[in-house]
Amino acid sequence: MKVLKRGDKHLKKTVYETTCTNCESVLEFEEHEAKCSTNRNELYFEVECPVCDKTTYADDSKKREVIYK
Repeated sequence: MKVLKRGDKHLKKTVYETTCTNCESVLEFEEHEAKCSTNRNELYFEVECPVCDKTTYADDSKKREVIYK
């Protein structure tokens, strides 16, 4: 079999970015690394900051797709 054009769907990941409210570290995470919750029909994520171990939050507007090669 011959591959005419390799797709990159398996290489795309959705990541989210947030800034820790405690130590101000900028964090990037994938959805499976966070606890998902809703508040008034809005999706948000809770993550533990790996620098200071405090919980910080991100909303759905901070997502973007990246391609890992």
